[in-house]
Formats: sequence, structure tokens, C-alpha cells
Amino acid sequence: MRTLLASLCWVALVLVAASKAMAQSDYGDLADRHRLQQSFPDAAAQPRPEPREAPSSARLPVLDISQILLLVLALAIAGTFAFFVIRNAIAYHRQNSQFATSAEADAAPVDVWGTVPDDSWEALLGRLRLSGDFNTAVHEMLLAAIGYCQKELAIHIPRAKTPREIRLSLPPDFAGTEAFETLVASAELAWFGAKPVDRPMFHRGLDALEQILRLR
Repeated sequence: MRTLLASLCWVALVLVAASKAMAQSDYGDLADRHRLQQSFPDAAAQPRPEPREAPSSARLPVLDISQILLLVLALAIAGTFAFFVIRNAIAYHRQNSQFATSAEADAAPVDVWGTVPDDSWEALLGRLRLSGDFNTAVHEMLLAAIGYCQKELAIHIPRAKTPREIRLSLPPDFAGTEAFETLVASAELAWFGAKPVDRPMFHRGLDALEQILRLR
């Protein structure tokens, strides 16, 4: 837009200068043709210019400089307008392409490798409550939480990760962060700890899994 305004100002100045030059030239031709006085009475006598030849009818028509400048101005405006239209069209096409790519990525199925029950999540939670092996049950709780996040919440959780790495791979805005952290701590103790999971930790894991199963 600044370039267009500068071009318009420049063309306007050129038009004013050209009009002034054309007025001076027309007066000179008129003074020569009718022998008009072109100096003050007390000024030094100027040599009379030799009479000019009458213009021949076969001479090609002289182009008006104002018309040329107006044509150049119109071409400049049209070119600037076309430039902005093409640039906006390219930006619009690029934005639509990125949106389509993002939509295709969101529509891609999530690889589910966690525990997903055949009946319902509530039935799975009920079976875990009746488990007599707390270490195995805590392990199943974490796998159930992972399966729920993948299947129901469409969260991508990579394979072959430690419980701590799985926790760090969750989205920053995940609402069940604290509950997932409880399951991760219990699973780490069950897999790598020297002492077995006790009953209070078992019930904390059940409560954490129940909180995750309520997320939508």
C-alpha cells in the first residue's frame, strides 16, 4: 500500500511538470506564429527566430504525454491490485492445505495397546477391586488407564516406554494428570520396588483409575 501511494504521488508530480512544460511550449509556438512580443520593452533586443516550417499533414500524430502518464498510472494500479490478489490467494491456499493435513492427522486411528475391556470400563474396574494380587492389579490399572486414554480420549501414548516416560508423553492440558501420576508411582513400585504394594496404595490406584474413567 505504501508503494502504491508513493507511485501515485510521483505520477501526480510528473503530470504537473508536464502540463507546465506543455503550456510554455504552446505559448512559444503561438508567439512565433503571430509575432508576439516575448520580452519587456526595455529589454535587450532578441534575435528573431527563423520561421518554422508549417507542420506537414503527413507527419505522424504526436502522443500526448498526459495520456501516456495516465496509462502508466492505470497499469501500476492494476499491477498492484493483481499482486495483492495473487498473494492473498496463495496464503489462503496454503492455510487450507495445512488445515486439511491437520484434519487428516486428527482422523488417523490411534494405536491402542493398553487394556480395553470387552464389556465395559465399569465392569473392568469392578474386577480389579476383587483382585487378590495387589501388584498385578496395580499393573492392570495402569494398562487400563492407558487403554482408556487411547480408546476414549484419542491420546497417543508411545510404546516401549517406562511408566515415567508414559506420564511425560501425556498432553499438557490432560485433566487426569495427578491420577495418572498415582498409577505410575504404584506401577513403578510394583515392577521395580523391593516391597510389595500395600492395601492403601492399592485403593489409591483404584480411586485414580476411577477418576480417569470419568474423563470425557
